[in-house]
Amino acid sequence: MAATLLVVDDEPHMRLLATRILSNAGYQVFQAAHGAEALEVLLQHPEIRLVVTDIAMPVMDGLELLQKLAVRGTPPVVVISARSSQRDEEMALGLGAKAFLAKPFRGEELLRLVAAELHGGGGSG
Repeated sequence: MAATLLVVDDEPHMRLLATRILSNAGYQVFQAAHGAEALEVLLQHPEIRLVVTDIAMPVMDGLELLQKLAVRGTPPVVVISARSSQRDEEMALGLGAKAFLAKPFRGEELLRLVAAELHGGGGSG
């Protein structure tokens, strides 16, 4: 049984791209346009094992989402962001993200990070 994931990004094109990459690899993928919506989806679908989120989003950004998920303790988070400065990466990892991937990214990079987190590996790439 493939793992269930949640992709959170306010840009429909990026959300669809990440969803397509992950779905084609056999994952079941839910989507949300911002952090607040992501929390709702997570409440409705406790089977979600990993969140892939952007940082810069309206309503609730990815950093605030990371803070809220850290309080809950689950699930692990991989951050993908066009904000690719060292500071942004350090902030995301400091708030509990398991990995950080700068946009634009290759599908193989995303799949590698997701697989590593789901199988207990990890690391920033």
